Amino acid sequence: MTIPELVKMLEDMRIGQVSPASERLLHTLAREVEYSDGIQPVELFPLWRLADSANQRRMWMLPGTPTVYRAQDSFSESVGRGTRAVTPERGRLLLDKMAMGRMELKIGAQVMCTKNFRSINIVNGSIGKVLDFMTPAEARQSRHFIEMIPSDDPNWDPFVFDPTFPKSDREVKLYGDVPEPGSPLHDWLRSQEPDFPWPTVETEGRKWPVVQFDQGTVLLVTPTLFTSENVRGETEACRVQIPLILAWALTIELGPT
Repeated sequence: MTIPELVKMLEDMRIGQVSPASERLLHTLAREVEYSDGIQPVELFPLWRLADSANQRRMWMLPGTPTVYRAQDSFSESVGRGTRAVTPERGRLLLDKMAMGRMELKIGAQVMCTKNFRSINIVNGSIGKVLDFMTPAEARQSRHFIEMIPSDDPNWDPFVFDPTFPKSDREVKLYGDVPEPGSPLHDWLRSQEPDFPWPTVETEGRKWPVVQFDQGTVLLVTPTLFTSENVRGETEACRVQIPLILAWALTIELGPT
């Protein structure tokens, strides 16, 4: 197929008058495409329910029993001046926009990361495929190099303040006066907002998804914190969940660029 032939075929399709030559060319392209990394192009839908339905169909086609990850939520219990405590119902509505309350995965599932991890070049929108489920100990002992991401396990917590990475406005506020780099993030959050019931989830001993992303990084995806703040910048709701969503199909606004 030459470029002029492709242009002619697309022009015929645009005006709705497909020539026999263009039709023959189109039929030659009717084949199953194989991708070396197993990551397929993402289907885009205008509505979330359509994308979710497409993802669930693809999940159903995969063999095996799904592994389920349920979120752990916390909500502000104190009432500050000019603010009010968040009800669990409203808090969950806020958090549902950031992370799944319940996540089912199987080996072979196509997923998208919903957090930025600059140190390992994984960003919100990175597409990958679930290769396996491992505990952190199994990942560390693997003969393949597997990256780790932030955890809030008191026995294994590499989620630390690093002054070399650019910070969001919230991170600047939180980290602006950190006396020493290397402070665990969750300890720092608790020191900044001691009245908020920050959750802790143990990662050791539990199996988490191992995901290979489209740029080649293999990552053990453990839970991270998703927070919602009020107009005063105070945390009012927090969810601990793995930062992944199914990504055979996405809505147009969530699709990777």
